[in-house]
Amino acid sequence: MRKISWMIIMVMLITSTTVVAQNQQRPRENRIRSAVVMTSREVGQSRMVVKNVIRTSREKTKIVQEELKGVQSNLDSLTPEQLALIKKSIQEIRSFKEGSDVYLGRIIAYDSSIRKAREDKDYETLIQVYNEILVLQKHRIKRLNDYNNLLDRLIKGLSNIGGSDGDFTS
Repeated sequence: MRKISWMIIMVMLITSTTVVAQNQQRPRENRIRSAVVMTSREVGQSRMVVKNVIRTSREKTKIVQEELKGVQSNLDSLTPEQLALIKKSIQEIRSFKEGSDVYLGRIIAYDSSIRKAREDKDYETLIQVYNEILVLQKHRIKRLNDYNNLLDRLIKGLSNIGGSDGDFTS
């Protein structure tokens, strides 16, 4: 009888220490999981900002294209400085577009890393990958905003060609 009661006590002690150990690991696991969720949400919000800035860029690009069509009919009335500034702006637009595609390609390259980290339940790596994506998205947003500023200057300059000054330098 004593052996059985000792055995029961031992089983209860082992079970209770195992439960305590598991409960001590869960808060860390829960913190990591919540960090993954928070970082994932930040990436999603940043992605929405990128989409909005891209939409704005497309709208401004259409305006520039329409203005350029109008200017093409009056090329003879443009000064050499205005023509040079238009060509320079178009070249800058091309280089901005090419540079922005590089960021997108690097972000897409992380998809396989995310998938693997999720399958392996490697939450630290997942957080690291998300943070790297956030950095790339911030660079992309800055680059797109610079591009939009260039488009604004070009729109202003093109709309001023018919006006008094035709200044692109602002």
